[in-house]
Amino acid sequence: MFTLPDVDKVIYLQGHYSIPIVLLSIVIACLAAFTALSMHERMKSNSFVPRYVWLTLASVSMGFGIWSMHFIGMSAYMLPVKMEFNKLLTVISVLPAMIASFLAFYITGLPKQSIRTYSISGIVMGLGISTMHYVGMMAMVMEVNYAYHIGYFILSIIIAIVVSFVSLYIFGSLYKYMKNVIYKVVTAIIMGMAVASMHYTGMYAVRYLSYLL
Repeated sequence: MFTLPDVDKVIYLQGHYSIPIVLLSIVIACLAAFTALSMHERMKSNSFVPRYVWLTLASVSMGFGIWSMHFIGMSAYMLPVKMEFNKLLTVISVLPAMIASFLAFYITGLPKQSIRTYSISGIVMGLGISTMHYVGMMAMVMEVNYAYHIGYFILSIIIAIVVSFVSLYIFGSLYKYMKNVIYKVVTAIIMGMAVASMHYTGMYAVRYLSYLL
């Protein structure tokens, strides 16, 4: 997974991105985050709908947003080889994002908050985003092999955790201002950028290669 072979034995393939699709993937991640934050806000308000229903809907929205961003981002990357996806792994890959979103939103929804709870939430959300990404990468079926640069692999996970922490901290500490749409939009953009930053750093960590005969 992390072992890059001797450069004399392989051909490294270079791809390129479609910028409009990259931008679309980022917008989708931000919109999903905005939807999830709005539902999480409803969870804390008085409503005839039970609290756990809003929590579940927020988690599903964020999970599908992360998942959609990943595969749209993958579609933005053009390689000179045929690529398909394993359907089972593709479906399974959405689960870590949903579960992590549920746990992170649940923790930030607790009555008492501290740097410790926000840190736990950020770690959970960041690891969920990262797991979703790398399970999604495992779902790729291509005619070439690939390996990860371990430094960028680790960096992608750190980015996901740090930016998730920042976005959840802003949302939690400024919760009373979240009825102001500007605050909510800014928080959603930060959370969407957490997903996008992790994804594209993770993509940069990949080295596509074909072995010489």
